[in-house]
Amino acid sequence: MHLVDINALEHVLQLDLDHSPPCITVEPKVTIGEILQITLQHNLVLPVVPEFEDFSIGGLVAGEGIQISSHKYGVFSATILEIEMVLGDGTVVRASGHPDDPNRALVAEVPERLGTLGLLT
Repeated sequence: MHLVDINALEHVLQLDLDHSPPCITVEPKVTIGEILQITLQHNLVLPVVPEFEDFSIGGLVAGEGIQISSHKYGVFSATILEIEMVLGDGTVVRASGHPDDPNRALVAEVPERLGTLGLLT
């Protein structure tokens, strides 16, 4: 068995206000609370905001993340535009839901696999 320390993956990388809708790029250990501290400064909020601010984005993606607004926007993972992950063989893969993306199936499969496909980066 090999252990991988992901504790350093705790950064907000970008808030893109020019994207429509605005989007935020974060590493998996960033919490909902940390995202809200940034987005609320711009009068923005995520479509699905779980009640506990200590939930990490990686955990919400892997575990689906549901909240009261999920009836309108779906589970938390349905709001993800793109993921990057390291697969079990060490391959780094990026995937989006875009129809032309050959890895687009990963965006839908990652939440349903509870972390068994690889590590979100």
